[in-house]
Amino acid sequence: MNHLDKLIDRANKALEVAEVEKAEALMVASKELEVAEYAAQAAEQEKKAIISLAEGKEKAIELSGAITETVRVLAQINAEKEVQISANLKDIQSPGMIFQSGNGEGSGGMQMPLINIAIMKAAGILPADFSITNPITTPVN
Repeated sequence: MNHLDKLIDRANKALEVAEVEKAEALMVASKELEVAEYAAQAAEQEKKAIISLAEGKEKAIELSGAITETVRVLAQINAEKEVQISANLKDIQSPGMIFQSGNGEGSGGMQMPLINIAIMKAAGILPADFSITNPITTPVN
């Protein structure tokens, strides 16, 4: 093999190496492009998911605000009702004590409650003007 053949042989090998390196570089670039495209698609999907999640949270906040307002209004109505009931109940006169006749066996009538009233009047527990027909009295001090 002469010197020129050696140079041609070396040039051909260098060309083959360059072509292999070029093919490898193209393959790597192609794979990197493919990975970049997948990453771009994933980023787009993530963007859509984040937007959807944000819209869902916004709707939840909107609904919870409406629910909270409803609960607040209902609580206010209930409070006003309780105040009106209290105001009306304070004006109702009711007996300070209630006597029930009978000893639990179905007998006795009013005899024992009347005796108890007489004892409590005598002891000063009930006022002297207390009667069964007019049971509302002012407390004895």
